Amino acid sequence: MGARCPFLVLAAEACLHAPLDALGGYRLPVLIQPLYLKDALGSASAYADDTYRWVEAGAIRVTDP
Repeated sequence: MGARCPFLVLAAEACLHAPLDALGGYRLPVLIQPLYLKDALGSASAYADDTYRWVEAGAIRVTDP
């Protein structure tokens, strides 16, 4: 997580608010750790321990604070 990705959400139904330090384009990546698939993956269950990019929103341009 870098300077432009200051949050880690561990539960669904989250609403985040972030103060922006600069105008410009921001992206919202959604990363998942698919622990719920561990049993279904069988011998490949170690893959469920990794984090994967699931969705990335298009750029959100901030032009006025």
